[in-house]
Amino acid sequence: MNRLGFIIGGLLLLLLILSSTLFIVDQRQVAVIYEFGQIKEVVQEPGLKFKLPPPFQNVGFLDRRIQTLDSPETRPIFTAEKKSLVIDWLVKWRVTDPRQFIRNNGVDIRNLEARLAPIVHAAFNEEVTKRTVGGVLSTERDKVMQDVRARLADDAKAFGIEILDVRIKRVDFVANITESIYSRMASERKQVANQLRATGGAEGEKIRADADRQREVIVAEAYRDAQKVKGEGDAKASAIFAEALELFAQADVSLNYGMTETYRSAGLPPHLARERPESVGFAYPGVALSVVRDDGSPCDPGELGEIVHRGTGAFLGYWGDAKATAGVLRPDPAWPHAGVAAPKAVFSGDLGWRDEQGFLVIKGRRDRLIKSMGVRVSPDEVEALIRGSGLVRDVVVVGLPHELMGEKVAAAVIPREGEPDPTAQLKLFARQAMSPHMQPRDYRTLDAFPLTPNGKTDFQRLREMFDEARRHVRA
Repeated sequence: MNRLGFIIGGLLLLLLILSSTLFIVDQRQVAVIYEFGQIKEVVQEPGLKFKLPPPFQNVGFLDRRIQTLDSPETRPIFTAEKKSLVIDWLVKWRVTDPRQFIRNNGVDIRNLEARLAPIVHAAFNEEVTKRTVGGVLSTERDKVMQDVRARLADDAKAFGIEILDVRIKRVDFVANITESIYSRMASERKQVANQLRATGGAEGEKIRADADRQREVIVAEAYRDAQKVKGEGDAKASAIFAEALELFAQADVSLNYGMTETYRSAGLPPHLARERPESVGFAYPGVALSVVRDDGSPCDPGELGEIVHRGTGAFLGYWGDAKATAGVLRPDPAWPHAGVAAPKAVFSGDLGWRDEQGFLVIKGRRDRLIKSMGVRVSPDEVEALIRGSGLVRDVVVVGLPHELMGEKVAAAVIPREGEPDPTAQLKLFARQAMSPHMQPRDYRTLDAFPLTPNGKTDFQRLREMFDEARRHVRA
């Protein structure tokens, strides 16, 4: 048993001695074999190598890859004009003579970098003092780097290395000079800015005065033209209606008004259709119609307001949408019985007025009007212009919130069959055919418009789609 243990111990000792004689040289390294503290051999070929076991021979390794030395400090250097500069530099180098390198620095690269950095700084100092600030910054920058590299070549041989490249990373004035230059530049810019503000203020007043004058003229002319077009349109509509009544002289024509939420609200008796074709008449029995202002107070005859329906035919609410229901079904502001809770009425969102005789006239939708740049814009008018351009198959216009304009006009369009996105052409057309407050600021090309469960255009969903597209662009 003791003999077996002795054999095993001897084998382990022999294995340990053999392992201490083997070492691997990586292709990125150089191996240096020391014999009693003296360099015995330098091994540059990669692979498995042999040496005597310690303490007879030991092995050290040097990195043969390209190394980078960055400027460790930013001491000022004076130019030929006695101006102080701070230069950040870097030096690319590698070991070429391992024996010489180890004699001067040992195997620790940090020793070489600590000795090389002052030499590089001195070389830069010698070259920069010959040149002006402009030369160092631009015209002679490459020449400075080349000359510094040439100066370092002899010193590098003494260290057993080769200098591969020298680069200037940054050239700047020292902090106090930089601050002085910045202060002077800021003062000059402020002086120029103040002069420009004064000039711009005067020009701005002139432009505003001219713009106000032009605005008054344009508004007056536009109102004149609008009234002319409106009159022509009303005359044409009346002529068409009169022609239809004449064509169907034996028929009784009844004009009616209602909503999805109320079924039927008002109607014009057939015997009045020829006399009042612009009106929808009076409320049906069991229905109370009122025209109210934004604060709920009743409108005067001829005053535009929102039409409110109470009574027969009013719906109970939107299925599964309490929020939308609460926005439409509200206490009737025209309830005449004080002290008794007002029943719910349908706020239609339709705009209209009553004349002196009580006839109801419909003029449009509250939720469709857009207030852009302080001017009320009719989406129907913008849609009609875009359809008339011939660039789209269909269009829907909505208003979107805007910080400066209050609301901006946005257009969702369906392109014509087989034609590309018409957005660029539409923008050009809008600039030529529309006033600035009417021009759409956002466009969205769709295959079809979103619809409500009732089959009507879902304007709220359209606004959400524009908002989603805006968030996607920002992300």
